[in-house]
Amino acid sequence: MSREIKTDLNNILSLISCARDYGFEGGVLFDAFREMIGSNLTIEEIEIYAVEESETEEDYQEIKTRLKEFKIKYCE
Repeated sequence: MSREIKTDLNNILSLISCARDYGFEGGVLFDAFREMIGSNLTIEEIEIYAVEESETEEDYQEIKTRLKEFKIKYCE
């Protein structure tokens, strides 16, 4: 079966940033996310997402840290 499923960058970043909370932080899933975003994630995209999605400074730092870790490990 072949069907195309589309989503946007915000949804993928949301899944990456909360994967650890649900025990899904792993290579297979994160490789799939990397492919979905074309192995390209900028610091600016991380910053914008973290600002938009955080309610506190602690949330902001946690989201930013998790996404930067993903960028370093899977996109560079």
